[in-house]
Amino acid sequence: MISIFELLFVVVTILFMQIVGVDFFLEYLHLRINSDAQMQEYLVFILFAMVMPSLYLVFRYGIEPLKSRLPLNAYKIQVLVGGLVLFWLYFLILKLFYYGSANAALGIFQQSLTGFVILVMLSPFMEELLFRGLLFELMNKKWGYKVSLIAISGISALAHTPTSLTSVMDFFIASLIFTVVYAEAGLLIALILHVAVNVFVIYLW
Repeated sequence: MISIFELLFVVVTILFMQIVGVDFFLEYLHLRINSDAQMQEYLVFILFAMVMPSLYLVFRYGIEPLKSRLPLNAYKIQVLVGGLVLFWLYFLILKLFYYGSANAALGIFQQSLTGFVILVMLSPFMEELLFRGLLFELMNKKWGYKVSLIAISGISALAHTPTSLTSVMDFFIASLIFTVVYAEAGLLIALILHVAVNVFVIYLW
């Protein structure tokens, strides 16, 4: 059974990861980066320092270690392609019916190496580890697949500090897709999909 201190670490880690996406924090960080070159190094170091404890918790309470080491096969590739198609269709719907850019709050991070490391590499990795590899697995053992799917998608949506009902829906639907892909094909495929989606949203949307 996961302890209160380990659960607290998970909560703090998730909050720290998601606060990077808050507008005022991005603006503050951008100003600090301009005036202090070590700011980038500090932020990335803190995030990397959270990786090992997160891995420990995931492999102790969450996914089975062998599950994430299984080689790619035709079914996993099909699941990955299916996930990409679902996101493409959803982005197409957003483009047709929703105004604004999905990456509007990330503009000052787009040309930053720190932004790339955090938003394209570390953030998807940590989110898949903690949301799917740990929390979803714990919920799934206790409440079953359907309840856990809805619950983890709601937690993920709220953790991304949404600013409107539309953004809540965006993050909820994205988490639904990531979680289904994780459940069907494992951590590696969900991570590949998450990285691909972040690259598209941040640099191509």
